[in-house]
Amino acid sequence: MDILNLLLAKDSNLLAKIFQIVVIVVLSLILMRVISVFVARFEERLLRTGTDMQVAARYKTFLTTGTYVVNIVIVFIAVLMILIVLGIDIAPLLASVGVASLALSLGAQTLIRDYIGGILILLEDQFRVGDVVTFGNGVSIGNVTGTVDQITLRSTSIRDVEGRLIIVPNGDIRVISRVAYDWMRVVVDFNVPYGADIGKVVDVLKAAMEKAATDPEIVGQLLEAPVIQGWNNFSPWAVQVRLMAKTLPENRLDIATILRRYGLDALKQAGLQVAIPLPDSLAGA
Repeated sequence: MDILNLLLAKDSNLLAKIFQIVVIVVLSLILMRVISVFVARFEERLLRTGTDMQVAARYKTFLTTGTYVVNIVIVFIAVLMILIVLGIDIAPLLASVGVASLALSLGAQTLIRDYIGGILILLEDQFRVGDVVTFGNGVSIGNVTGTVDQITLRSTSIRDVEGRLIIVPNGDIRVISRVAYDWMRVVVDFNVPYGADIGKVVDVLKAAMEKAATDPEIVGQLLEAPVIQGWNNFSPWAVQVRLMAKTLPENRLDIATILRRYGLDALKQAGLQVAIPLPDSLAGA
């Protein structure tokens, strides 16, 4: 009878432990699912409210990384609770985890620095996807310039003018020159001969830029009317006349092309010649 009671007690204790483990696993899965649904709905709300796509991308990066970290913590806590239910002393395990974490942190200082750099870049909105940037003065990189293609917590990918993809660890970014932010200044130079009437050239270009400012292709891109600086520089073969326009950064190259076309057409119609570079032998004579 005593043996039977002992067996029944053991079976009851085993069933209780199994029930506790099942509850821990189910609650952990439910919690992870609730977090996942909350994050998904928050992302949908960002898109539905018309939030800037780059800002939404920043939030998505944070949410994705944060969800991953939280899920790891939930699984770790669940495993510890299961070990406690099974009667296993977790003190040595926690001590081993502490030692392993210390060794890992010492061996992964560069990786940790990259992640911290990525967090600061996203928090401070230092640059966004699509911006033209120059990174410099890093620990292991020289100056690199290109268009930001992707930003993650560990690295930033940019494409240079030749289309090459350059991946820069965030921890190595020390100085950032953000070329394209909320506006850019388009600079267009016209070269005219020394004998040209600069005053007339300026007047013709002013009229051309007034006309260009009403062009449907760029009317929404110009933040200010183009400004003619007058003669800006000279070379052995020409006088340089410069115009500038404040524009949105996305289509700055297209805007420069259109302004240059209007200027050249206006100079041609006014009978004003554009200077042609001389051969080196003549220019140096």
